[in-house]
Amino acid sequence: MHIAFFEPANFDALAVAFQDMGQHYFGHAAPNEENVRLALANEILGDDSGVRLVVALNGNQIAGFATVSILYPAPGFKGQLFMKDLYVCSAWRGQGIGEKIMRFLAAYALDKGCVRFDWTAEDTNLAAIAFYERLGANKVPEKVYFRLTQSEIQALAAKPPEGSA
Repeated sequence: MHIAFFEPANFDALAVAFQDMGQHYFGHAAPNEENVRLALANEILGDDSGVRLVVALNGNQIAGFATVSILYPAPGFKGQLFMKDLYVCSAWRGQGIGEKIMRFLAAYALDKGCVRFDWTAEDTNLAAIAFYERLGANKVPEKVYFRLTQSEIQALAAKPPEGSA
């Protein structure tokens, strides 16, 4: 198993891994192969995404991946590595791949001078929470995670500023 940053030559394998993730999280509502490929090419790997993908490669198969970005500013105006997703494909679970990816990311964060490495997990995903705690991660009770859905984004963008005529 080799952990590395995504290379375009692995696009087809990445599409398979993203389809596996779609099936895992969305079942029958998962995007089809064509839509997965379009989202990867135009959004996730697009010029404006700001995302880097780390992949666990076994030959020409991707066994798992993580999506990360370095965000600024963190304390001391340093960087903070933020992981949006860590996913291990269904056929590869239980083989330590998630931990290998996390160790790779920790080394990357250190190499880039990051003072924090943050991510979120669903509070109902007890296995993920236990996994992250085994790695030495701490829950951050002083932070609150906020979200606007697409319709809420549209409403906020259309709302006139307070005090405007």
